Amino acid sequence: MTDGELPKAKPSKPFKPRLILIKDTPSRLVPATALDLELLERYALKSQLEVSLYQRRSLKHHRLYWAILHLVQQNSDAWKSVQTLHGVLMVDAGYYIRQPRLNGDIIEIPSSIAWDARDQAEFNVYFEDAMNVLIDNGHPVPEYIEWLRTKYDGQNLIPPKLNPKYLLRAA
Repeated sequence: MTDGELPKAKPSKPFKPRLILIKDTPSRLVPATALDLELLERYALKSQLEVSLYQRRSLKHHRLYWAILHLVQQNSDAWKSVQTLHGVLMVDAGYYIRQPRLNGDIIEIPSSIAWDARDQAEFNVYFEDAMNVLIDNGHPVPEYIEWLRTKYDGQNLIPPKLNPKYLLRAA
């Protein structure tokens, strides 16, 4: 490039719209807003579209998970912190990767529940597995949930559609 010459523009990436869809029947997705419908209408009928599914995480569900872990940790002398309990729970529930140490031994490293690591559908499965591990090890998770529901009623801590399936195992 010489003086006074403009740099060449890099080719821009093609626009790839992100649609928000709602599952309204077992096998049908519909646009969530008028804008989503408008974007979808750009494609011809019978077009084959490639879709990557991702369900946004629920802050209520995330808060409930950590509130339960705080109660478990406070009512036990086994863990110094709720983060330590979380790591142990991840491994005990089977959410870990096996990694060799420098001496050749294999250790289990907890995987992540970070918002960018798991969507809500994946977190739902982990949450149920984690609660079952706690229940199987004698922790009164259903009582903790009811206590949290009573104490924090109206503060949006408990997800309104919490799947109580795992509670049945405690009964």
